[in-house]
Amino acid sequence: MKHKILFRVDGNSEMGLGHLFRSLALVDMLKKEFACIFATKNKLSSIHQLIESKSAQLIEIPEQLTEKEEFQFIQQEILKGISIVVLDGYHFDTLYQRKVKSLGVRLVCIDDIFAYHFVADVIINHAGGLRRYHYSINEDSHCFFGPSFALLQQAFLNNCRNRITKPSTNNDVFICFGGADPKNDTLNVLKKCSMIKEIKKCHVVIGAAYRYQEELDQFIKDSRLEIKLYAQLKAIEMVGLMQQCRIAICPPSTIAYEYMCSGGILYLYQTASNQEAIKQYCLNKGLAFRFENFPINNKELEQAALQKQIEIFDGKSEDRIVKLFKYQAKCYQFVS
Repeated sequence: MKHKILFRVDGNSEMGLGHLFRSLALVDMLKKEFACIFATKNKLSSIHQLIESKSAQLIEIPEQLTEKEEFQFIQQEILKGISIVVLDGYHFDTLYQRKVKSLGVRLVCIDDIFAYHFVADVIINHAGGLRRYHYSINEDSHCFFGPSFALLQQAFLNNCRNRITKPSTNNDVFICFGGADPKNDTLNVLKKCSMIKEIKKCHVVIGAAYRYQEELDQFIKDSRLEIKLYAQLKAIEMVGLMQQCRIAICPPSTIAYEYMCSGGILYLYQTASNQEAIKQYCLNKGLAFRFENFPINNKELEQAALQKQIEIFDGKSEDRIVKLFKYQAKCYQFVS
């Protein structure tokens, strides 16, 4: 019988959908070896369909529950037979982790802000340039940092291994600010693109929680740019679109890693404080450029960035992560 993993993750128009998407990528990696259960308060039908498409069992947690009531709900309704719990969300603080650990399961936390003490057995943060001392953690906790443990869906990992060289004359721009884009940064980027004469075509992806459709439609109608709009694309469709575009503008988050699996000239537009680590890592390594410098028009720097992307994004993070979780399952058996 397969070991069972419980994923406890949330996401909405305010906090964004990044937690959900990176945990779904993890489900994608682990579903062959483990039975995956996905517990969330998210009510978007498109997200529920995506969870179920990954062969994961969906459990919707009532939104009105307090933290204490939620934990009782999880303990009574879900936790039986669970070997590993994965938490991805800033509200799963030290106290919440301790409650989970008290049940005797192995605990894995996906985190990118190191805002409190962690008692998890494993912390995964796929931002690069981090060290153990960045976290307040237990002595027996294990850390797995950087793109070697990138939480990406299979379609993007496959893209790493089958890159397509893009013509240097291709100035198509890929723009995506995740599933929510609460500040409508998509529109700010399009306004900047419209002022650069070399840019003719932009491919814009919006998500299920985007709230500015009417305003965006009006800009597209009035703009000199040829703007193609896409909504709620599947991973394989995103890969195809990224392969079309030699240039991308997006936040320093999972979407940036996804694009670098395709390879291209990436400009980073930070939208949240938790993106700082990935931003600094990508800039320091020469993988990407600041949006403030768009466009750089430096072929030598661009070529160096493309080569660095190939070196760092090798498409093997799935193998490393599956091995990591198999070890945690063995630890659970030993403790039990």
